[in-house]
Amino acid sequence: NEGTVIDVCRPQYEKGGASTPYQRVTSDLDVYEEGQQHIEYLRFDGIDDCMTQTFPDGFEGDLIVCGTKGSWIDEGVSIPAGGELTIGLTGLPNTPNILPALGDIIGWVPVSRTTTEEERQRIIGYYKGRGAKGRLVLGPELVTNPVDLNSSDWNLGDGWLVENGQLVRDVEPGVTGTAASQVNALSEIDTTGKTFVFDIDVAERSGAFVLAISGPGADTVTLPPGTGLMRVYLYVGSNRGKISISASGDSTIKINSFSVRELIPEEDLV
Repeated sequence: NEGTVIDVCRPQYEKGGASTPYQRVTSDLDVYEEGQQHIEYLRFDGIDDCMTQTFPDGFEGDLIVCGTKGSWIDEGVSIPAGGELTIGLTGLPNTPNILPALGDIIGWVPVSRTTTEEERQRIIGYYKGRGAKGRLVLGPELVTNPVDLNSSDWNLGDGWLVENGQLVRDVEPGVTGTAASQVNALSEIDTTGKTFVFDIDVAERSGAFVLAISGPGADTVTLPPGTGLMRVYLYVGSNRGKISISASGDSTIKINSFSVRELIPEEDLV
């Protein structure tokens, strides 16, 4: 009738003679359909998403995952017979916290052996043709080593010092919340939505330590226990400029080297 207005929201196109149940879309991360398995995402939100595959005979090999922000080879994945290979919530089997760096997942391929470089590039190239980005690689160094520069670019809190070629924290009990930080390390980078790699060579330590990219607010990750060369991935949700390592209580540590670099798709590395 004249003057009638029809407001159509989220129409569903049907092809063929039989109609199917209507999908209810609560958000672009949540879709329901009657009689179908509930799909909790159309893209990863980095909070509660997970993809799993059961391997009745187990799995030993490489997992190649390709996303809109980058692709990753998770090497040496081992799944026992009847076990599940899991992508999510935020990591891959052998690489914690890497998933946000990949963006929305375009595709993934488990290969039951160690893959060659040619095979990796062919698989990634296939998914690049469908919207994925290339393999993630390490960008340039973003911090100046406190050992090399005698901590001139670093702010050292109570108990922190450069001694005998090492960054050291050694405090009396009761000294809390102190940090060693490089304030302007990321001043020329918009860190929003990016993932950074901390490579830290720990000679000695006791207690817990937290790595952070902050100012204002902070994104943090706990340094794994133990000593030796450690690699940690940290996703940063906002634009921040300061890199730091901090501890509480009478925790002690001796660091031989401290490195931070951004993960960048190889085609974007200048």
